[in-house]
Amino acid sequence: LPRSHNTRPENIHFVCCSDKVSPIDLGRPIAQELTMLETEGISVFDALHQEMVLVLAPLRCIICDNP
Repeated sequence: LPRSHNTRPENIHFVCCSDKVSPIDLGRPIAQELTMLETEGISVFDALHQEMVLVLAPLRCIICDNP
């Protein structure tokens, strides 16, 4: 994304937060799912074509802010 689009509401996705769990423990399952999405893909239903399809999503960049 161009830098000017980083803070647009449609480009911001809240994933998780906790005051009782460490960032490492929060991030590990998220990283595992993103890795699986990139390497193995997930099967989803395509409503337009009325069939199951495999979605692969290579991860290019994650911008995080942890105050």
